[in-house]
Amino acid sequence: MDFSQFNAAEQAHMSRVIEKKQMQDFLRMYSNLVERCFTSCCNDFTSKALSSKEEQCMLNCADKFLKHSERVGARFAEQNAVGPGLSSLQTITMPHPLVGKPAPPLTTLLNYDGEVYEFIPEKVNAPTALFFFPKAGTYGCTREVCQFRDALVDESAFKDSKLNVIGVSPDPVDKLKAFAEKHKVTYPILSDEKGDARKAYCPGKGLFGLTEARVTYFINQDGTVRHNRLTGINIPTHRDALDATVNYGAHVKFVSKNLAELEAEKKKDAEPAASEPAPTAAAATDAPTADAAPAAETTA
Repeated sequence: MDFSQFNAAEQAHMSRVIEKKQMQDFLRMYSNLVERCFTSCCNDFTSKALSSKEEQCMLNCADKFLKHSERVGARFAEQNAVGPGLSSLQTITMPHPLVGKPAPPLTTLLNYDGEVYEFIPEKVNAPTALFFFPKAGTYGCTREVCQFRDALVDESAFKDSKLNVIGVSPDPVDKLKAFAEKHKVTYPILSDEKGDARKAYCPGKGLFGLTEARVTYFINQDGTVRHNRLTGINIPTHRDALDATVNYGAHVKFVSKNLAELEAEKKKDAEPAASEPAPTAAAATDAPTADAAPAAETTA
C-alpha cells in the first residue's frame, strides 16, 4: 500500500491500524507457541519446576517453532508481492526520513570494551550495517548478533565489500562486555543507555510500543542511508512488529540483499562505457587526419 497519497493524519491512522494488526498476530503466534510446547513437553505436574528433560524439550520446541514462523513469514512476503521487487512487508513500510540523507555520526557511545567508539559514516570508506537490538542475552538478540558475526566470516559479499558492522543496544557496558566475550563478537557493540543513538536514528518502538525495536540500517560508502536505485523503493530498514520479536534472521538477509543490489548497481553504471562500440579499421581509414591535405582541383 502506497501511503504517499494520504495526508499526515491519515498516514498516522494507517500506521496505528497496521501496528494493532501486527500486535494481534504476534499475540496469537505467542499463544500458539506456548500451547504447542507446553502440551508437548510438560507431562509431570508433581513439581512446580520443570525437569531438565522438560526444559530442554521446551527450548527445542521453541527453536523449531520460531524457525518455522520465520520461513512462513518470508514465503508469505514473497507470495504477496505487488510489483517488481516489492514485497507485502515493504508495501506497509513508509519511507524513513533518513533515506537518501547523510547518516548521523555517533561519537560519544562506549563500545563493549569501555572505549569511546567514533562512527563518522562518510569517513568509513565502506558500506555499513548499523543494527539496533532491544536486549543483550535474550534469545532473538543473541541469534541476531551471532548471525552477523558468522556472516562476516562466511559470507563472501560481507568480506568482499569490507562491510562495517555495528550493533547498538540500550544495555550498559558491563552487560555488553560479558555478552560480547561469551559469544566472541568481532565487531563493535555500542551502549546507548542514554538513548542518544536512538534519538539520532529514530528506530521507534516494537510490539505496539512495548519494547525497543529491532532495526537495521544499511549505509552507503558515501555515508548516506541507502536508497534503492534499482527498484525505487525508499526503505532503509527491515522492520515490523514480528521482525522485532521473532524474525531476527531477516536482518542479515536484508544486508546481504542490499550488498547484492549495490553490486548490481555498480555493474549497471559500468555498462554504458563497456557497450560503446570500438571504431572499426575501415572507419579509421576513411576518417580524415590532421596531416591529410585536400586534393587540388585541376582546371582545363
